[in-house]
Amino acid sequence: MKYLILLFTALFSSVALAHEDHALEGIAHEVYHVMFLVLLVLVLFKAVSWFKTRSKNSSNKFKK
Repeated sequence: MKYLILLFTALFSSVALAHEDHALEGIAHEVYHVMFLVLLVLVLFKAVSWFKTRSKNSSNKFKK
């Protein structure tokens, strides 16, 4: 639960930093968005692969 709260805090604070006062103008703003989306895709990919591995390992335990 602690890590879930940390994840939501990081997500919403970075969104606020990107849009609060528009300190990042032009290309810097777009680069920030691209980096954030790439990070999001990497985290989602890692989560999906982790859940697949976990479910595969738990199903193998029941077969033994």
